[in-house]
Order: sequence, then C-alpha cells, then structure tokens
Amino acid sequence: MTGCFIGAGTHGKIKSYYFNCSTKDIVSKVDQFLLDNPSYYDEVLEDFGWVYITLPPENNKFGFKIGGNSEITLIAVGNENQVTTWNTELSSSEKESFTENFEKEFIQRLYSITPKSVDYSKKPFILTINKNPSNNPWPHYVIKYDTLISYPLPKEFDSLSFDYFEDLIISFAQFTDKEISVNQYYNLFRINKDISGYITDSIYVTSLYRVIGQNLNSKIIFNQKEWGDYITEEAKNTRLTDYNKLREIKIGKNYKSTDVYSDMSEEYWMVEHKEIIKTVGNNIYIK
Repeated sequence: MTGCFIGAGTHGKIKSYYFNCSTKDIVSKVDQFLLDNPSYYDEVLEDFGWVYITLPPENNKFGFKIGGNSEITLIAVGNENQVTTWNTELSSSEKESFTENFEKEFIQRLYSITPKSVDYSKKPFILTINKNPSNNPWPHYVIKYDTLISYPLPKEFDSLSFDYFEDLIISFAQFTDKEISVNQYYNLFRINKDISGYITDSIYVTSLYRVIGQNLNSKIIFNQKEWGDYITEEAKNTRLTDYNKLREIKIGKNYKSTDVYSDMSEEYWMVEHKEIIKTVGNNIYIK
C-alpha cells in the first residue's frame, strides 16, 4: 500500500498530499480512479494541467494538480453549481469541511489502487524552442498509446515531405464542415491534439493521446468514410480547387506561394521529448 504525507499549502494552495511513489504512479492511480468513477470526472483545465472532479456526498467540486515532488495539491474547491474558490477565500471551517471530503472520497481511495505501467507525456507536443522543459511545473499529463496505422494519400501526391499536407487537412475540414486543427513540421504532424504521426508516401499515425480520466476517444479522420470519399480520384478536381482557395488566402497573408509557412511565423515542434538538432534542406535530424 502506498502511503502519503500531508503538508500545509502555500501560495494559495489549500493542501498538498505527498506520496511514497513516483509522479508517474500517481498519474496512473488518478487515471484509474477516474476511469472507474466516470461520474466524478469533470474536466482538465488545459492551460495549467489542473484536474477537476466532483465528489459525493455533497457533489462538491475540487481542482487539483499532479506533479512536483510526487504530490497532489488541492488548489480550488466549491459547492455544487458554484464557482470554485481559493485558499484565501475560505474560512477555517470551510477549509476543514472541503479537505475532509477530498481526503475521504479521493485521496484515501487512491491507496488501494495498484499503479499500472502507463506511458504518459506532458502535453504531447513540446515546441523545439523549449529545449529543456522543466519537470517542476504542473504539467497537463496525457496518456500515450503507441500505434502505427497507415492511410493512403490522394493520388496527386507521389510522396509528401512537407508541402500541402496541412492544406489537405484544412480543405477536408472545410469541405466536411468539421473542426480539425493540424500543425506540421516537415513530415511530422499533429491533429486535434489527439494523434500524431508522420507522412511519406502514406499517412502514418504513430501515437494516440487522451487526457487523464477520459476514455480513449481518438477521432482519426483518416478512417472515416468522408475522408475516403474526399481522396478518391473522382474528387481530385474538388481538392485542387480547395487547395487553390486556401493558397490564395495564405498568399494574401504574406505566406510564400509554395511553402506551408510564412517567413516570420514558422512553428517548430516535436513529438514527445525528441530534440531536433539540425535541419538541412528538407531533411530533419532528431536525437
């Protein structure tokens, strides 16, 4: 059984709970607890990586974060259907009541959960400009699943190092009236923060991601019927028209006519924690 130590919070923290296990194991415990109790799960505040849950019997709302020195820190609390409040806004009796609920219905129940071997990442895509991301902040943890599923590209592409793949996805999004975001660096891509992969003569999805506590629901557009219809030879003229419309818009915004990125706003990023050490022409070298 994994135990924990309790420490008083500072800088607005209500209370911290220090565990005798790794942060990775805490992530696994919390993830399993929320998967087993889906009615407790609320959301993750993505900007900070805070996890929100509602707990019986009063259905109070709690916001906490995982990280630091193997700890869970309670940040915000609130009554049902009310905005959560901070440490400085709580009376001593309110703080005692909320923390008792949090400890009994959540912290104490984590002890009996055996952590699983999970592969997790901090926000799966880290910009290359951040060469040495710190482990000290409270990151937005996601559970990562490795895979390698391939999908065909339209016939107008014999191969695709980096040009136009983003345009292809955006065109499909507009054609189907879907909300799809894509970011690309050379042949690496990410879509909707749910999946990532690379492209050569085909599209290869290498990883799927889900937020702690959420069931895996990666929506891979490439296995949808609408995508299959859009990349047929019969739809080629439609695609070419869509590409040209997007290209005209980008040129109007000072993008180069033949490149995906503008001169001043390239987004450099990488999958996981691999560091791009240099690029030569269209070749990318990763360590």
